[in-house]
Amino acid sequence: MNSSYRCWIDNDAHERTSTNHMGKAIDADFALGPGETKLEDRDRCDSARGMLVEKAHFQVGWGATNRKALEPSNIAPTWVHMDVRCYEPKYLAKRFFVSDAESLDAELAPE
Repeated sequence: MNSSYRCWIDNDAHERTSTNHMGKAIDADFALGPGETKLEDRDRCDSARGMLVEKAHFQVGWGATNRKALEPSNIAPTWVHMDVRCYEPKYLAKRFFVSDAESLDAELAPE
């Protein structure tokens, strides 16, 4: 995973205002093998997008409501960006997201 959670400090440093990566998105990046080119990388990412559509019911783009979405390859040619920006606000309520390290530790602790 190349880019999962970003904080406001990281956003400010890169002059971004998006909250997609604040628990609502993730990027997967596949390392190039020996001798591979960006074309093979693009093809691998397109294959991964196809598998996510087929097996996990993602959509490419953001046309449908309440569906996991993938950036199309013309936006993300050599990585796979997954997000939930199409979900209704009630499904993106703060209570569904961990907001600090202590809460995360509590969520991950065995019972």
